[in-house]
Amino acid sequence: HMGLLPYACAHCEQTFSHKPNLAAHQRGHAGERPFACPHCARAFAHNQHLLRHLRAHTRSPPARPRTHPGS
Repeated sequence: HMGLLPYACAHCEQTFSHKPNLAAHQRGHAGERPFACPHCARAFAHNQHLLRHLRAHTRSPPARPRTHPGS
């Protein structure tokens, strides 16, 4: 696309090469959070942020350090 950024945000003038990227960006300005976590009350403006958050629910808790007798 030769560096063309035809889609500009009316709120902050950030530009995008694709209209869906502009739409996702504008959700942040509008406070929209359509991507809700099914495990807790958190919601996100971007699907990628929800996916990153979901890993916190599926990750095993960190192992506790073992104590050695006599230490």
